[in-house]
Amino acid sequence: MKKLLSISLIIIMIMMTFVACNNSTDEETSSSTTQTTEQNTVGTQDSDEKPNNEKEDDKNSDEEENNTNEEEEIGFNEPEWTIESLPESSAGLELELNEDGKGYTVVGIGTCTDTEIVIGKYNNLPITQIRRHAFENCDKIIGITIGGGVEKIESAFKNCKSITKLNITHIASWCNVDFPNGIEFSHPLSSENLTGKLYYNGTLVDELIIPNGVTKINAYTFGGCTNIKKVTWPSSVTSIGDCAFGGTGLTSITIPDSVTSIGDFAFSTCTKLSNVTISNNITSLSRLVFARCTALDNVIIPNSVTSIESGAFSECTSLKSITIPNSVTSIGYSAFLGCTELTAVKLGNGVTSIGYMAFSGCTGLTTINFQGTKAEWKAITKGTDWNSNTDSYTVKCTDGDIIKSEDN
Repeated sequence: MKKLLSISLIIIMIMMTFVACNNSTDEETSSSTTQTTEQNTVGTQDSDEKPNNEKEDDKNSDEEENNTNEEEEIGFNEPEWTIESLPESSAGLELELNEDGKGYTVVGIGTCTDTEIVIGKYNNLPITQIRRHAFENCDKIIGITIGGGVEKIESAFKNCKSITKLNITHIASWCNVDFPNGIEFSHPLSSENLTGKLYYNGTLVDELIIPNGVTKINAYTFGGCTNIKKVTWPSSVTSIGDCAFGGTGLTSITIPDSVTSIGDFAFSTCTKLSNVTISNNITSLSRLVFARCTALDNVIIPNSVTSIESGAFSECTSLKSITIPNSVTSIGYSAFLGCTELTAVKLGNGVTSIGYMAFSGCTGLTTINFQGTKAEWKAITKGTDWNSNTDSYTVKCTDGDIIKSEDN
């Protein structure tokens, strides 16, 4: 029991802080900028373009609620960002001209006193990067606007504990922002356990509509945006990065068949997420991908999946049953750790390994319906404590039953 509690606590701590997603490095990445520092003295203004990302034709809602993975264009056609569409950056920011002379990098707060920082353009050039430590310890900043020209954000927001508002001016560009130092202090909302609200050109986003043509949603991009309740995807999206939607307010998701990869932690700690339909072209459910989704009670694992990685559904305390298809060959360690309401598992006969503590802490488990013989069940490689702290379950095989006391 002590071992279980220890492992469970470690996993929860990892998920709550997203440290496992942090690839932080101490190297400075200033080679793309010159050594000449300028003071931005331009004023702040709002972007002229304010597309509404909250209101789409009613048919979009009907299509997503249809609970199918039809591949069709259901996003919206977002215009390309232009210099004219970018807002003027906050006055006084410390900037450096990039080596190519085509944009600027924010290197510090400079003399700026704004509580809501705007990062858009300066001298009619886009700001493309935010340097490491740029806003460190700026605890008076409560919100930040990121223009469509920003391509990379390093660990710029350490100890910015008051930021709860993230406003983006271009969704497609934001989906491609690179966070090379991982989540810790790079994402504007990361200093407060990655929680805050997302705005699109000043409008609060309840339904996030990914624009047509977006192929990849980069790691961390929408993590912690608690107001996002729904995502509408176009068929152009093929991959979802690490922690991309971790800690959001999503209630139901249907991941389209165009998606072939989903990163670690991608939907972890979405505590209101109750229903998940996964792309039929996903082969692996990544580490902690739905971990601590405490409201999750319905998930369909498609026949394309061959592996369920470590912690994928750990601490999903509302999950009552799960069907694991014949295509799955391996179940990783702690995959269903602490799923206390899980009573029934239907397990395909393709499984060859069940990892360490995979079903540990499933205190309500009573039945494992195995689609193979007793000999095939006993031939499965099982990790230490894979079934520790479970109820007195019965494995129902095609040729008879095995009770827990005989299951070793």
